[in-house]
Amino acid sequence: IQYGSKEGRSTHSQNSIVAVHNVSKIKKLITIAKYAKNNPQLIKKAIQEVKLYGIRRTIKKVFYKASEIKMNESQHDINNFYSFNKFRIEPNKKNIDIIIPIYNGFDFLIDCFNSILINTDLTKHRLILVDDGSNENDLLSFYETLKNDEYKNTNIILIKNKNNIGFIGSVNNGMQQNSANDVILLNSDTVVTRNWVEKMTQAAYSKSNIGTVTALSNNATLCSVPKQWEDNEIPVGFDLDTFASFVEFVSPCDYPEIPSPVGFCMYIKRECLNKFGYFDTIYGKGYAEENDFGMRLYVGGYIHICDDTTFIHHKGSMTFGNNPEKLEKIKKNADILYQRYPQLKDLLKGFEQNNTMQRLYANLDISLNLKNNSCKIVLLVNVAPLRKFPSGALKHQIELVEYFRNLGYVFINFYSENSKDIFIEIFTADQYHQISLGCYEWDCIDVNITEVNELFSTLINVFDIKIVHFQTPQHFSLSLIETAKKENTRVFFTLHDFLLYCHNYTLINNESKFCNFETDIEKCKQCLSKTSCVANIEEYKIIQRKEYIKYKIFDSVDLFISPSQSHKDLISKYLTIESDKIEVFPHPFNSNISTSSKEINEILNVAFIGNFTDIKGSEYFEEIVRTFANQDNIYWYIIGKIHDVESYSKLSILNNVTFYGEYQYEDIFSILDANNIHLAINLSKCFESYSYTLTEAFTNNVLTITGNHGAVAERIYSNPSFGWVVDSSKLVENVCKLLRELIEDKSLISSKLIMVQDLLKEVTFEQYEKIYYEEIINVK
Repeated sequence: IQYGSKEGRSTHSQNSIVAVHNVSKIKKLITIAKYAKNNPQLIKKAIQEVKLYGIRRTIKKVFYKASEIKMNESQHDINNFYSFNKFRIEPNKKNIDIIIPIYNGFDFLIDCFNSILINTDLTKHRLILVDDGSNENDLLSFYETLKNDEYKNTNIILIKNKNNIGFIGSVNNGMQQNSANDVILLNSDTVVTRNWVEKMTQAAYSKSNIGTVTALSNNATLCSVPKQWEDNEIPVGFDLDTFASFVEFVSPCDYPEIPSPVGFCMYIKRECLNKFGYFDTIYGKGYAEENDFGMRLYVGGYIHICDDTTFIHHKGSMTFGNNPEKLEKIKKNADILYQRYPQLKDLLKGFEQNNTMQRLYANLDISLNLKNNSCKIVLLVNVAPLRKFPSGALKHQIELVEYFRNLGYVFINFYSENSKDIFIEIFTADQYHQISLGCYEWDCIDVNITEVNELFSTLINVFDIKIVHFQTPQHFSLSLIETAKKENTRVFFTLHDFLLYCHNYTLINNESKFCNFETDIEKCKQCLSKTSCVANIEEYKIIQRKEYIKYKIFDSVDLFISPSQSHKDLISKYLTIESDKIEVFPHPFNSNISTSSKEINEILNVAFIGNFTDIKGSEYFEEIVRTFANQDNIYWYIIGKIHDVESYSKLSILNNVTFYGEYQYEDIFSILDANNIHLAINLSKCFESYSYTLTEAFTNNVLTITGNHGAVAERIYSNPSFGWVVDSSKLVENVCKLLRELIEDKSLISSKLIMVQDLLKEVTFEQYEKIYYEEIINVK
């Protein structure tokens, strides 16, 4: 924008996003900004893509998409660019001619033919068999059977060449049978799989400038799997169909660009045949003709992609042995090809250096390792990636994962952050990997989402999972729990907050108060319409959810886990879960706490630790700080991500308040120590099920003040050296009163700090070891 316009350069095409040149740089930027403003989902998805895969790949994808959309047109389908479900097969509006050139090889052909009958709609698409002078009796007899009634309603066309004219002449003959249909050239020694035509067509029309599509295969040079450039066998433990399904499941669905098509299974758009003609007969009976055709398209502005979701078996060998005649023909045709298109060598070299299919092979590598090794796999279900650490519940899980990875366990984290895009994270002993499972879009309040249930069931079966541990599944339907049990897994559910009582899992209502387990459906409807993902929730859905939990979910869970006794007592009281079906597993932590001595001088340093939100008590904290606004003997710190902007704005103007913002868990010790923090105030409105921030406080030699409800109060009651509990009915007033006492007599703080170091006991993973280990033993 800055230099091209001044130099009078044009954009790549008339559809380019920067379409006008006779305006200033600022106006162009404003134009793009306005365009982006109307596409918030694009921005959101691009940011997610940057986080997941880096800026380089994101820019490339956005560039391709933006180049297809005119500035003066409607928003088209840009919002759906990243929102692609690789398992959703769209209605195929294209009629395809499947062309198979044949010269003898009956045994190969019959397998190919039968697989096409099973996996292809031949009432819509056409199968064109082009025989090039075959003389095998079995093959000639087979052609006679095509006249039978069983093939009467199928579009099977047999063409017999008068003379043997070779591969090029045969496929050209087939491609000229219809001037409208797209074509798929298919070797006779292939076996096709489920939805192959639909998926390749979908790939072909994922971008307008795609000319050809090549499927994956065990034997397809640069499109070979599981090892690229190799002759592969179907991996142990699979047959053809199960391996094809496995490849589709773990595929990133990138539709990676490749330098040249591979002819064993090659989709060609009819528009390209009409523009550039057919295969060049200069290559005789065959070899390099598809590369030549591909380069004609490339020079003409088209690209070639691999459909990385479709696997076709190819029986032929990639090697040619020492046949002098064949090797001479290969050399001769290669010379013609590279003389015509010297840039092909650079394209191939560039592909090898910057392999566009890296994500596919990474996905396959780690997934096959899990499948082929009898790993101890635990499937977690969550609201976010564990590496994101937005909450104590996820932090607890990453510690769980790290502990059990050292014992040979593998963890798979199934999550969605937006009730739309679904991912898995894979944690092995020495690897971390992430795989996208596509986009589904569902109403998170619904109890049953069939598509997502099927995906979840497939995941369990693909990796033969026997343990499913639901942790924070807020964005999923609860039917996943029933789905897991139907697959004969052992199902655990950790009761973080109150998700099984209400979709508004903190029970902080629309008036910003704890609802105390409201039972009035009308009040619930008003609250959920403001606090949930659904703007106008219907009453029957609230009732339906409660009934579903009561009659389906409780029986589907083998063990409920509560992080604290107080939380277990609440859940048992308001839900009809049998008490002996809930066990208390406190979140483990190491007893090696900070031994740094706190210097308690004239100034008392007090911190708010964790997400600064209304639910966690940001308004209370603001009121307390402003109560002490004119005192210079107390200083305040907010260590956590700011969500309550209004309270933050009121506090940011004060001289005795410091904001640290979002922090990494490994940094909390240095922050607390460097600022000589004495106290933390935990003012959560909800009944905390455990509170990781309390653990962070006392293990770093910081005492906590809290109200008399939830697990924080329970933990301090059981260990008074951790801090103080005040009456929540007048929380702000009581906290302020206690702070004045502590300012007046700081020995009240120092005496407790000594006791913390003496009394703190380590909490281990022993209880988790028992339930995970017993299940693995049962499986074995």
